[in-house]
Amino acid sequence: MKFLIVAAFVTNIWLTILTFEYPVFFLTFLCFSLFYAYSIFGNSMNMVQNLGPLYWVVRDNGKKGTKVLSIGFMRQLSQPWLRGKGIQFRVSKYTLQIGLCRRQDFLDDTDGVLDAMGGFYMSNTPKEISKWH
Repeated sequence: MKFLIVAAFVTNIWLTILTFEYPVFFLTFLCFSLFYAYSIFGNSMNMVQNLGPLYWVVRDNGKKGTKVLSIGFMRQLSQPWLRGKGIQFRVSKYTLQIGLCRRQDFLDDTDGVLDAMGGFYMSNTPKEISKWH
């Protein structure tokens, strides 16, 4: 996956230079761009993808009431426990979120899930908690 992204970047730069010099390469440039876009974004619907500190998520649950451009955030509920902020674009029923993320270090899954969901350990017993209401 990561190799495809680097290969797409290098190939598109090379084809862009050739396209400006020789218009005959435009069709090749377009084909390579579509192939690499499908390779990168195909089969990744609703999954967090990242390359270093950059992440992207393509979702298929956008609604017409959702803003076209807004600020987004992301917390991954499984390893590698990514957390990030970015920009979210809505086009029709699809939403693309792109942003910067960083990896959170946790020793076990329980700590990671608690942090991702905003939970914490409590010193109170269940009997004390039941008396709160």
